[in-house]
Amino acid sequence: MKKEKELEPFFTFNNACLYIGSVINISSFKKEFCDLIITSPPPYNVGIEYNSNDDVLSYEDCLIFTRRWLANCYY
Repeated sequence: MKKEKELEPFFTFNNACLYIGSVINISSFKKEFCDLIITSPPPYNVGIEYNSNDDVLSYEDCLIFTRRWLANCYY
């Protein structure tokens, strides 16, 4: 299995580092990697058209997706 490249900081100031990545790809992050997660997911699957997201998940699939990324936040 190919090992994923370790995530590099996007921004660093003093002892704080900012990373940009997707929690869906859990292999990007080490276990217990961070102290704070900031996320701002738009309300997908409510009929709003976005340029970056295909809003076609069923309600059940949206719940599965949401549970997956939330669970990965506590990896």
